[in-house]
Amino acid sequence: MNKFIVAISDATAENRDAISNRLKRLGFGYWHWMPDLWLLTTSSAATAESIRDEVIKVAPSVNIFVTPVATPPNGMIWAAYSPEEWWEWLNKNWT
Repeated sequence: MNKFIVAISDATAENRDAISNRLKRLGFGYWHWMPDLWLLTTSSAATAESIRDEVIKVAPSVNIFVTPVATPPNGMIWAAYSPEEWWEWLNKNWT
């Protein structure tokens, strides 16, 4: 499973909704509990550039940063201080 981090700035609520809808239509699994951040999973051959291009199609006015995340041999190590429901997706998809 491939993982990516997508971060944006200067976005409206409509931009965020359009991005989430686009990622969902493209088949990405995503975590989006923070307004300007998405953690993505996909089994496709997506790249940081292709994800950026898809986001720009629906929200051309936002600033965007996309990077792939390599899963270490012993799994992902992350820490959070947040509501428990945030952890469910992370435990299932981001470890």
